[in-house]
Amino acid sequence: EMISVTMWLGVLELSTGRIKYANAVQNEVIIADSKGENEKILEDISGPTIGIIPEIDEFEEFEFTLEPGEKLLVYTKGALCANASKPGFGLERLRKSFKAAHAIDQVVADIKSFAGTEHLEDDIILLWLERQEKEGTEAC
Repeated sequence: EMISVTMWLGVLELSTGRIKYANAVQNEVIIADSKGENEKILEDISGPTIGIIPEIDEFEEFEFTLEPGEKLLVYTKGALCANASKPGFGLERLRKSFKAAHAIDQVVADIKSFAGTEHLEDDIILLWLERQEKEGTEAC
């Protein structure tokens, strides 16, 4: 029996906000500013799902800088397909929820509300990372 997994692995340099990452067929990464006005989508794929091709043991590395006031969301497929008995929550709803949210709990509540149940059909993993505004500046 073959087992494979998707993966997103990032290493954050705290002083600069620079993140080096590899993405083995995980979903896009959503980045938004603190006001929810601007958004970036990282769609880079480093390689195939881990375990599919045993000979592949290195993955391409990408990098970007999470600027002060920006937040990042990495998520699994379960966040998009929260209830199998009706159309999924979907990427557009997830993007809107994330851009408007001030905490990850708000995104989870939106997904559960849409699904209409506390028991979700698929596992949901959300990673929220937010870089605070620079010291000496006001966050509005």
